[in-house]
Amino acid sequence: MLVSVIIPVYNVEKYIEKCVTSVLEQTFDDFEIIVVIDGSTDGSEAKARKLQEENPGKIIIINQENKGLGGARNTGIINARGEYLLFVDSDDYIEKDLLADATKIIESENSDVVIFDFDYVDESGALLKQERAVPMGNAEFSVMPGVLTAWPCAWDKLYKKTLFTENGIFYPDRLWFEDLATTPRILSETLKISYLAKPYYNYVQRSDSIMADSKKNSARILRNKEILTAYELSENYFLQTGKHAQYYSELEYLAVYHILFTATMRINKSDPGNMLQAQLVDYTLKKYPHFEKNKYYKCLLSQKDRISIWFLRHKLFRMLHLILDINRKLKDR
Repeated sequence: MLVSVIIPVYNVEKYIEKCVTSVLEQTFDDFEIIVVIDGSTDGSEAKARKLQEENPGKIIIINQENKGLGGARNTGIINARGEYLLFVDSDDYIEKDLLADATKIIESENSDVVIFDFDYVDESGALLKQERAVPMGNAEFSVMPGVLTAWPCAWDKLYKKTLFTENGIFYPDRLWFEDLATTPRILSETLKISYLAKPYYNYVQRSDSIMADSKKNSARILRNKEILTAYELSENYFLQTGKHAQYYSELEYLAVYHILFTATMRINKSDPGNMLQAQLVDYTLKKYPHFEKNKYYKCLLSQKDRISIWFLRHKLFRMLHLILDINRKLKDR
């Protein structure tokens, strides 16, 4: 069973060697690595080519003009020879038994997708937080339709390639939140999903990440609006395929969690006076005015998160920012 490991690369010379090496050190050997140099201008490509020379036949390097994370993944999908796909972001790294354990469960359960847990780590590799990819680690949420409420990350899953190619599903180019635009569509086309309740992926928290705190960076703050485009790409797919009613509760939860809560909170942390907060809130409330009745709302969101959402929905942005800031300072004492 050949697995194609797709690694998009853009100016990550500090991290690329550790990322690729973590794949090369897998206990499972039937894989290829596709490194997509996405318009990178630093020394990333040179490091990738050195690894390619040292590991003949294992690494394919493709150069392209910058298309963003989604566009680079698409190039990898199109050029992949493997039956299954794994996406690894070039500043992250994986545990050595990921492919062995994931392919084993795929074969035993005849799965289309395997979802696995992940760790948040700092740049030195120190553990910051363990995260369950499936809400609450509950097997109930590893089957449809509940699995749509799982993290939409591209990289905490091993996929059957045909889910993309036979359904014409690809990542949008140059769009933030490209995972939200794609993962729900892919999962809706599965017949069998497996879940491994163990962290196999190390998600490195970089201080200069595009999703890091955007304080004083109005351009980055504005890009949070792209989450609306991402969400609508997914929602429209469900409408076009006649699945919207079937997955209404899951789509509602995705909108509330990712638009009303996560994206708006990110803006609030950086700029509590920014009007984009109100736009995101208005969008969600217009589409889902009774979201508090959603069956996932109370069981998947903590009381603390629901309190924050209450402030957001009532547009008490500065008050929420002040309360959270005070809480952070008290916690840091």
